[in-house]
Amino acid sequence: MKKYLTVILLLFFVVMTYNYLSYPNFEEIKNNLKKDYKDYSKGEDLDKLTYKEDVFFEEKNDFKFPQDNVSSAKVYGSSFFFPKKLNENEILFLLKKFNDSSSFRWGEIGTFINYKTIIFYNANNKIIGISEIDEDYNQTYSVPMTKKMKWGYLKFKNEKEYNFFKEIVD
Repeated sequence: MKKYLTVILLLFFVVMTYNYLSYPNFEEIKNNLKKDYKDYSKGEDLDKLTYKEDVFFEEKNDFKFPQDNVSSAKVYGSSFFFPKKLNENEILFLLKKFNDSSSFRWGEIGTFINYKTIIFYNANNKIIGISEIDEDYNQTYSVPMTKKMKWGYLKFKNEKEYNFFKEIVD
């Protein structure tokens, strides 16, 4: 019996160590994405005045988040737990939400406390986008960011949409 318990504990330790060591470095990912893609994360006070022109420019040039076709996505939480792989319906919901200017509102977003991180991948399993979500599910920080995101303060049409978003992230 001791032998089985030892094997189970050793296996658990190996799996947790592997997961911890293979956990993505989100800051490095964001820096690489900023090098590879156009990013509007540096806002100015003029953004609200030029917003319509900026969104028109993004629409005309098919500038969206992420700037490549998404093949898969994973939600990361603690480094001691495995990421949650999202299904196609969940990915489509997130892409529609993050690319719709009516999904965000203007205003001070306050202090951002990262709760979960969503990483988007293309067909070659290359990271093409990252979105960090706060613990209240209201604030987002995405790279590459678009002007449509209005600095990342999410709003929801109704309770059903909010609960679906919360279910995806959790």
